[in-house]
Amino acid sequence: MKSLIQAAMLLALCSVTSMAAPPQVSNIRASQRVGTKLIDIYYDVTDAENDTLTIVVQMSNDSGTSYGLPVFSTSGDIGSGVTPGANKHIVWNAGQDWNRRSTTTAKCRVLADDTPVTSPVSTMAFVPAGFSN
Repeated sequence: MKSLIQAAMLLALCSVTSMAAPPQVSNIRASQRVGTKLIDIYYDVTDAENDTLTIVVQMSNDSGTSYGLPVFSTSGDIGSGVTPGANKHIVWNAGQDWNRRSTTTAKCRVLADDTPVTSPVSTMAFVPAGFSN
């Protein structure tokens, strides 16, 4: 029995130590297209297991202490299903999300997650309209 417990503890220890490192985002570059309100964001992302990733962009209009600017109108290598690689590209329509505002101290943060995304299980049921006695 003692050896069975030791084997279980060893297996648990091996599974904890074999967890891979999280994805790494680097080389983030952002610039506004001349004459437009579109922001081009480029980045590199690596992942040890080469998993598909979920990418999120956050923007700050100050020194980078609070990333509260609305970033909803995006396209490109963002959201779920992004593969790791170099020179990934996101376009943010700042005119749509943050119109008539400007800043010279904006900061951009790109976050990557390789945790699988699963849809929630629906526990709701359809109830038709009307009354019953």
